[in-house]
Amino acid sequence: MIGGGLVAELERVADVRLNEPMSAHTTFGVGGPADAFVEAASQEQLGCMAALCREHGLPLTIIGAGSNLLVGDGGVRGLVLHNRVRGVAALDERGNNGTRCFRVMSGMLLARLARSLSRVGLSGLEWAAGIPGTVGGAVVCNAGAFGVDMAHVVVGVDGLMPDGSTQRIGPAALCFGYRASALLASASGSAPVLLAVMLRLSEAAPEEALRRVEEYARRRRSTQPVQPSAGSVFKNPPGEPAGALIEQAELKGYRVGGAQFSPKHANFIVNRGGATAADVRALIQEAQERVWVRSGVMLDCEVQFVGEF
Repeated sequence: MIGGGLVAELERVADVRLNEPMSAHTTFGVGGPADAFVEAASQEQLGCMAALCREHGLPLTIIGAGSNLLVGDGGVRGLVLHNRVRGVAALDERGNNGTRCFRVMSGMLLARLARSLSRVGLSGLEWAAGIPGTVGGAVVCNAGAFGVDMAHVVVGVDGLMPDGSTQRIGPAALCFGYRASALLASASGSAPVLLAVMLRLSEAAPEEALRRVEEYARRRRSTQPVQPSAGSVFKNPPGEPAGALIEQAELKGYRVGGAQFSPKHANFIVNRGGATAADVRALIQEAQERVWVRSGVMLDCEVQFVGEF
């Protein structure tokens, strides 16, 4: 529990909700209560909340749109900070090869940004127009689709460091990998709070960029479920995709409680209604065990686990 004095300090910066159900803030629709929950609408609020948590030794969990997360039924201790800091600014830097740079606040919704940029003739994020996350979350996990990922367009980030300073971090230091970056170390408290992302995009005809957006959207609709989920559950190992391995293990459509491996795409676990985090975790463990026994492949989770299970 968080003491009343600390709650009062937090409330001087932003509205604080105690025992807030995380099921209302994740695309899975599952998760127990956060001790305290705050929506940060400005960079200043993000910084103040992070500083207060450091000062009082309060655990801090920062979320974006709540996608790619599985929050435990036991909830989250400390403060959950919902990053809603949004805005886009064009930078003066302009490449000779028809590229432009933008500084995007980390709480921007990725899909909305991708569509907006495509409409004004900027290309490079069309693939992201169906991803239900924030720009910051996409950078942290190096989100991608259709053979492209954030590493292709990110040229730097602005991070709030543990000592309270702000630092520009280049792509080399971000150590982008397959669905990973150096920012995933945030669970240890050593990574910065992501404030903004610098993107380099190519100029293109708006109608061509929008055509690609719609084509990617059509492909998503044809292959991915519409029920609540956290997106792809497992990273694709070398060789066969995770979905194919799960299907070969006869788990496509398999259900535990209210959670089910989607009959449409086996690498998605969907909430059929009333699912718990325990249901989802049971499916994840079942898939890892069966695929290991059948194929000798240990599936690695793409979904991030948060809180107490």
